[in-house]
Amino acid sequence: MEEKCFLCGKTARVESTTCQSNAEGTHKVVCERCGTYHITESASEAVQDDPELEKKRWIFAGYTREHSEFVRPVRLDTPSLHQIPFSSEVPRDVSEKMDKVLSYIARKSEFAGHAVCLVFDNDYPVAFARDRRELDYFARCLCGMSILQMDITNNNFAKFTLTPGGWQRYEILKKSRLLSKQAFVAMASGEKMKDVFQNGISKAIVEAGYEPLLIEIEEHNERICDRIIAEIRRSKFVVADVTCHRPNVYFEAGFAMGLNLEVFFTCREDAFDQRHFDTSQYKHTLWKTPEDLYTSLLWRIKARNL
Repeated sequence: MEEKCFLCGKTARVESTTCQSNAEGTHKVVCERCGTYHITESASEAVQDDPELEKKRWIFAGYTREHSEFVRPVRLDTPSLHQIPFSSEVPRDVSEKMDKVLSYIARKSEFAGHAVCLVFDNDYPVAFARDRRELDYFARCLCGMSILQMDITNNNFAKFTLTPGGWQRYEILKKSRLLSKQAFVAMASGEKMKDVFQNGISKAIVEAGYEPLLIEIEEHNERICDRIIAEIRRSKFVVADVTCHRPNVYFEAGFAMGLNLEVFFTCREDAFDQRHFDTSQYKHTLWKTPEDLYTSLLWRIKARNL
């Protein structure tokens, strides 16, 4: 059924599911501009009625387009609409937006020298741009920097190829942002949890092909949060064990989720009902021994790569 896209207003194909017992109805949207995404009924209303969210539609359009083409279609609900603008995937300045254009053309290139078409009216979300004029500006800047070469152009589209310098820049971007092997571990410190880390969490992370990082929180270290935030930003995902119900673990997990990093929650089985915050909407790996934790967590991490 043709309706308007909830994010950009362009005519799109919208399929709606009815609300069941405890589940909220959702819409599947297929839009030339924003890609394919799923959005709950409450989120579709919020993005139109909430002035703060309405002003950020261009961010949501960029986010859904990128995931639709290169990851998998996302599901937007009201909490995620508030989190996405703080995601590490959202560019913060002009240079990062130009890197988005560069990366898009590189990933669309079937071979070196392949000319990739940008349709300015439809493709401006690939740069998290506000409109077609901003995308055109970024593309022309990249040509001026000898990152792109423009082959064909008219009022609404142009074809671009990456120069050798553009491919070099793309390889640098991949290594710095996409190939992180670090897995941040948020958990209580101390002797009683050392075995849980060494023979459970760390062992599973290493066997899955990643590098665990646990920052021991020391008393009177007022700058520890700065390092934690920096290391979470550098990480591929986070493992958060809430067994001892430490506030810092919830903080670190929440910060990671705000960056759209995957968080694997774990908890000792007999401590699950005493957790400080209701995180029941997220899957938890429950364990009795470090060996249990190792086996279950390993398969969960491996499953993310399938």
